[in-house]
Parts: sequence; structure tokens; C-alpha cells
Amino acid sequence: MPDVYNARTYWRLSNTAQEFFQTVRNIFEHWASYKTLLRFPEETPSTDVVYAMAAQIMGPELVTLPKGLGPTIVHMKPHVNPIHTGDWTKELVWEIDPCRINTVAQWGLVHYHVKDWAYE
Repeated sequence: MPDVYNARTYWRLSNTAQEFFQTVRNIFEHWASYKTLLRFPEETPSTDVVYAMAAQIMGPELVTLPKGLGPTIVHMKPHVNPIHTGDWTKELVWEIDPCRINTVAQWGLVHYHVKDWAYE
């Protein structure tokens, strides 16, 4: 399935967008059938999974931006980064102003799951 990480969703009002979101709704409403058919273990699907399924059904070239176009997102979840604990703020060096993680300036979006990080 296409990588459609949806921290940000952009669409233009169009028949294609309408069809995409109708497909998304259908997948959510009939998840039990999709889950069984495709052997997904999740009882409740994430929006990322459902968007990827809808994009695959419709054709990713119709409903996704080409690679490299659009905003980039730094994702700080432990399964994405090579850290040993669940809390990256205890393992990596970081600064808030300006925002740097391991000395690398962050200019785009930073998706962090440690909710009190920005308030330390």
C-alpha cells in the first residue's frame, strides 16, 4: 500500500476527493469485512491504514502527491527512530528554540508523541 501518512491532509474540492472520502468512510464502516478479507490484526484501523487502502483502491497516482512534493514531517515515534527506550527525549539531544534534534535543525513539522516535550 502507498505511504500516506496523514498528519496533514490536503485536497481540492473535486469528484475525485469526494470519491476518496466516500471510500474512506466505507472502509471505516465495514472494517470487520476488510479486516477479515485482508487479514489485518487491528480491531480498529488507524486513519493511515484506511487512507492507504482507499488510495490503493482508487490508484495512488490519482490521490497522492508525488514523492518529494509537499511538507516533510519528522516522526519521533520509537519504531521509526533507532532508540532503545520509548522516550526519545531521554536519549537524543534536543533544543526547543531553535528546534534541533541531535544538532539537526528542524524546519518542517515535528510529530512527537511525548506530549509534554515542548513544555519542558
